[in-house]
Amino acid sequence: MDDSATAGEGASEPTEKRVDRGVSNREDRGVSGRDDHGLTTVEQWRPPSSALCARSAVGEYLGAGESLQVIDEVSRPDDGGTPAAVGLTGRRLLVVSPDGSFLDVGLDRVCSVRSDRQSYLGVRGNDYRLVLCVGYLFAIVGLVGVLATSTSALTPTVALTTVGGVLLTDHVYRAGVDLDGPIGALDRGGRAAATTDRLRRWKRRLNGHVTDDDLALGATGGFTAGTFLLVVTVEPGLLAPALTLATVVGCVLSVYAFRYSDAFDGIELVRRRQRTVRVTVEDGQVVTLCTNPESTLDRELARLAHGRSPRPAVD
Repeated sequence: MDDSATAGEGASEPTEKRVDRGVSNREDRGVSGRDDHGLTTVEQWRPPSSALCARSAVGEYLGAGESLQVIDEVSRPDDGGTPAAVGLTGRRLLVVSPDGSFLDVGLDRVCSVRSDRQSYLGVRGNDYRLVLCVGYLFAIVGLVGVLATSTSALTPTVALTTVGGVLLTDHVYRAGVDLDGPIGALDRGGRAAATTDRLRRWKRRLNGHVTDDDLALGATGGFTAGTFLLVVTVEPGLLAPALTLATVVGCVLSVYAFRYSDAFDGIELVRRRQRTVRVTVEDGQVVTLCTNPESTLDRELARLAHGRSPRPAVD
């Protein structure tokens, strides 16, 4: 949809506003909601946060007797999308950036004001399946890479053992462990009974300082670190250890995505809307401002500039 406003002599209307058919009233008001077909979510326009900071600074640039007719937050696509605040007075347009720089355009220099309401699609949110796929990809590429680049037949086995050690350490960290169960399973009499007695005495001494979980974490973590150091020792280069780490990262990502799948929002298509105002001045410079689709900046600018510019309208 195209809204046009032209400032200059002979212009009968300072602005023209047309509304596309098929756009819901909810969207016209800039309120988030579903579109008419229910396929996308209409996302409400939000000003850049730094533009809100610059808004309070506009008043510092006003001269004696000047008052603001319109104040708005914008971004400047012709300046790398820099956020800014816009102040419109009866004789000039002020564009103030958060860093303190500003643009001053006298209304008597304005040749034309054009306004377009634009709508474009985007993606919002996250989905556990994406993280799961990334994890699978890392794990598969890492494992295949280890198999393809290893110089020792022992490397793939040790690399997989490292991955298993990481997952076991994660399980112990989350769920904890009771060492009395495994020790009791060894108690079958004879030499095993003597071993379990020694383990119980050793455990009782350590439990005065650490818990069963700490012991299990130390054991599994040390085992995992040892297997990874073995990969580094066996392989002459760093490629196989790096690929082993990639396999570990992939497995951890996959487990995380599956375990916390309910915490992900999911992905949805969103329709973002904005109004682009283009102000052409007498030297041919074009000032482009992106703002709220329901902003009145274009209409007020065209109204105030109408009759002040000595030049005819230029489209």
